[in-house]
Amino acid sequence: VPRLGWSSSLCYSGGRGGRLFLFFPPGGGLADFAYTQSWVSPTEDDAVMITELEFGYGLTERLRLATDVEWQFAPGATDSRLGIGMEWML
Repeated sequence: VPRLGWSSSLCYSGGRGGRLFLFFPPGGGLADFAYTQSWVSPTEDDAVMITELEFGYGLTERLRLATDVEWQFAPGATDSRLGIGMEWML
């Protein structure tokens, strides 16, 4: 039976919030998805917003495929980043 769980995290003083979702597929393994939003100088005119999406899937008991995408939005400029990696658990 597939199972789904989630966790929320908000930090109002630091301008950061997000959610973590965990999914247990019926065949075993673990998949996760995280969404985080951050603000740097949220009350200033030059505020920067950072949005992050992270995906991961356990291929085996010790090997995990991980990806993350990040967007930065500032007045007059934007930037993005994509990361893909394999994680080996000891």
